[in-house]
Amino acid sequence: MAKRKGKKRGSRRKKNINLLRLAEAGVVASIMTTNMAGTSLRNFFTNENPADGITFMELIRGDPGVAGTKATNFIGRAPMTAGKNWQGLWENSKANMVPLVGGLILTPVVFRSMKRLARMPLSEVRGLLKGTGVTV
Repeated sequence: MAKRKGKKRGSRRKKNINLLRLAEAGVVASIMTTNMAGTSLRNFFTNENPADGITFMELIRGDPGVAGTKATNFIGRAPMTAGKNWQGLWENSKANMVPLVGGLILTPVVFRSMKRLARMPLSEVRGLLKGTGVTV
């Protein structure tokens, strides 16, 4: 049988934004930045306090951020200099392996169990958000 050419057939339904999945992804990202980069999720992307752990721009550029400052490893090891940010990320990951893996495994389990426990309130919220493109 020959393949059809032209438009793809599929769902034309608009995709919804799930608030619980978004919150779960935020918690997982926060666990990762805290244990791997030694800083909060907000500081990792905004670089508000360059001396507080490793930031996203330091990883991209390979420099310690603001001139004259050095990003320090949050577990108390020697200061990291330019080009060693990825090494610091790896060292932090190895040093904090138990809380990192524990958080990454337990977060989905906790979200799933809390979703089951909060079934009634979530039903009410779903009814209020119906038709907005946002789900819970």
